[in-house]
Amino acid sequence: MFSIAIMLYDMISRKMAMRFFVSLWSVVLSAACAPADVFAQKPSQDVAVKSLAPLRLLEQRVKPPTARPQEFGLTGSNKPDGEIYRFRRGIPQNFPASIPRAIHLGKNDDEDDRKKRTLELADSTSDGWLCLYTSPINVGSWINQEYRVLLYQKDDTAYTVAWDIVLNPLFSRNDYLEVQDIRYEAGKLYCNEACITYSKDAKKQCSALLRIDPMRAKVLWRTPHLVSNNIFLLHGNFIICGYGFTAEDDYLIVLDKTTGQIRSKTPLDSQHQYMEMVGDVLCVITYKQFYRFEMLK
Repeated sequence: MFSIAIMLYDMISRKMAMRFFVSLWSVVLSAACAPADVFAQKPSQDVAVKSLAPLRLLEQRVKPPTARPQEFGLTGSNKPDGEIYRFRRGIPQNFPASIPRAIHLGKNDDEDDRKKRTLELADSTSDGWLCLYTSPINVGSWINQEYRVLLYQKDDTAYTVAWDIVLNPLFSRNDYLEVQDIRYEAGKLYCNEACITYSKDAKKQCSALLRIDPMRAKVLWRTPHLVSNNIFLLHGNFIICGYGFTAEDDYLIVLDKTTGQIRSKTPLDSQHQYMEMVGDVLCVITYKQFYRFEMLK
């Protein structure tokens, strides 16, 4: 009886071993024959940050409380109204007088400011004048202002409108958002839909950055939330932006301009107030510090 039991145990063990090796061999064959992309797991943003970081810190020092960009050898041109404001706003002195400083909707608009869109920002670009017009602030409400963007191009005699879009239908929500900066380059429009207040009030669903085709009024890509508030810069193949606020984490973020992918995410001591490129050196001013980074090629 004992010998029969030994024989049965031996047969079962052999079968189990055979099944194990057959299964193992199937896995090996599958791995060898499978397309490479089956096993190519997309890296997380954290992995991408470590492997693709295009910044190298050159200098960090304390900023005197009242120091302005000019005291660090900068022009201050990226915030004409002053670096302490969260918006980039301003109209250059050479802005053409023939381009309207306000757009009026309907009749009797001079008596109804709610139907008036005021020019807040004008940029001279290679394609003409980029103009951002805004509606009055919705006092007592978190509903977004209206943001209307026009590109004026000059023909032989006057400026004409190349395109005219309202940004609000492209936003991710109709409240708690504001355009704190907007840029235009090579036929594409870039803007942030920044948090008006603390991100927690918008359930952290704010402060993305968008790339837009203005001719089609279409969003080409949108970053994750909490990527861009205050100003941002276009530099070569990169967008340099940042996110931060009181009692929130503060970061300097570099995006791929074509895809919107996060290329690096660098902690800062506090929110960026001002940024400017000097050649391939990025200068960043926060509430408390002055930074210089080399942009690696």
